[in-house]
Amino acid sequence: MTLLAAIQIPKAGGLNGLIYGLLGGIYDLVGNYGFAVILFTLVLRLIVLPMDFGNKYFTKRNAAKMAEFKDEDSALKQQFANNPMAYMTARREMYRRNGYNPMGSSLFMLANVVLTLFIFITVFSCLGSVSTLNINNQYKELSNIYIQYQQGTIDEDDFKIQLDATYEQYNSSFLWVHNIFRPDTWASKTPDSAEFNKAISDNDLPETATDKAAYRNEMYKAIYTDNLAKTKTGWNGYFLLVILAAVTMYFSTTINMKTMQKKKAEESKKEVEVGYSIRKTRELQSDSAIPSIDPAQMGKIMKYVLPAIMVIVTLSSNAAFALYISMGAIIQTSLGFGINALVDVILKKQEAKAKADAPKHPVINPHSRYFKKKHDK
Repeated sequence: MTLLAAIQIPKAGGLNGLIYGLLGGIYDLVGNYGFAVILFTLVLRLIVLPMDFGNKYFTKRNAAKMAEFKDEDSALKQQFANNPMAYMTARREMYRRNGYNPMGSSLFMLANVVLTLFIFITVFSCLGSVSTLNINNQYKELSNIYIQYQQGTIDEDDFKIQLDATYEQYNSSFLWVHNIFRPDTWASKTPDSAEFNKAISDNDLPETATDKAAYRNEMYKAIYTDNLAKTKTGWNGYFLLVILAAVTMYFSTTINMKTMQKKKAEESKKEVEVGYSIRKTRELQSDSAIPSIDPAQMGKIMKYVLPAIMVIVTLSSNAAFALYISMGAIIQTSLGFGINALVDVILKKQEAKAKADAPKHPVINPHSRYFKKKHDK
């Protein structure tokens, strides 16, 4: 079965065109829209993998760089505790002197966030457009069969056979989801009359139909009420993709938060070893006018907010997008472990190389001149 015989992909340019082309090309290979969405999600994550790697690499590298002059930063905070502007000026000078650019990782992180959000919106639009296009095409094909039946081109038996065949042709099932172009919810396998009538324009109706609204209602009754609705009963899905999207987002956020907590604990351990007081620093920050946000508290909030948002989005969108959200969270979390491990290995090698390349200062014996003179005598 060719692509156009089963689903249709809208034509577009720019990034939309690339997304549509990638999705359509993968579907041509696997022949199932659900599996195509899974592979499409994997390929898309691999494409943006360098950006994810760069974000984690520069973030960790900058954190390690800042740890090198935390003591100096602590002294500056204490010195300018009552003058935040003077502290910021002194800190910028400290950054410049140590060759550190705090905006480097921030800009990379911002670019990563913008790209991720842009891809999210584009894929949401893409999958929504594909679903709407194929559902509307199904409605129009079914209406054409009805028109042929009314005009006497086909008899009643052929009418029923073609209705069922056309319905299945444009239907794309995936596991428990009857039609992945519709939500994985209690949505009916067949549309209501308002949804069907909205998709059929006056131009799709024969010129002999003087009362367009009445003709649409008769068409809907003959196609669905009297035929398809009798065999296509029940829900389109069972909310499993909606639940999966929320659960995967919850665990993904939880894992990220635990990673941050582990990193914070390691930094605190190092700070204790060098005599750097975290409590003292927090007191100084609270006394200053510099605002601060507790990442741990923010993580706790996002751990519940993001899954709630995913539930709202997936309930109102097609099952294909819910599948994309779920698979995206699983793939990104899995790749995240590998990226973090690779970044740690690279940074450790760089640190070891920097220590090996550092100039070796000879140990000076203060009595060397005395022994040299005695030996010369």
